[in-house]
Amino acid sequence: MTQNKKQGKEQKQDPEKERNEQYIRATFTNFFSGLPTYVIRDENGCVIAMAMDEPVIKSAQRSILEKTNKYYAIDLVRMTLKRVEEKE
Repeated sequence: MTQNKKQGKEQKQDPEKERNEQYIRATFTNFFSGLPTYVIRDENGCVIAMAMDEPVIKSAQRSILEKTNKYYAIDLVRMTLKRVEEKE
């Protein structure tokens, strides 16, 4: 019986964590739909933060600066798809 209660508690998620996960899914949907999306890239060009809203990406930028002591610029990007012809 205690194992069932424990499993039930594990299935319930923290409301803040659930909101964060929903925002992440929405951001990727926004990006893959070709809508403008804010990104922060590191020195190697790897995306280290992504957001749909400017206040959210600025908050991420501040957090990154506080934790790494490095400033990374924010870029507004739009994903586009291009057909690539295969060479024979």
